[in-house]
Amino acid sequence: ATFNKIAHEILILSHNEIDEVAEPFGRGQVGSSTMPHKRNPAVSENAVTVSNAFKANLAILSDIERHEHERDGQV
Repeated sequence: ATFNKIAHEILILSHNEIDEVAEPFGRGQVGSSTMPHKRNPAVSENAVTVSNAFKANLAILSDIERHEHERDGQV
């Protein structure tokens, strides 16, 4: 949850309207396909996506571990 919040905050703060932080932009790196001058915050977007997927899988795993009468949870 903390990782998601930090990544999401970086994503918001890097919006053009706010522009308080910026991700590193390497030489030869391409910006937006329609607006080449724009720099997409790809790292923080990927971090939010991975964190959301992790949270979804964590909920599934916690449901799998619950089973009745000490049976194998995979049955």
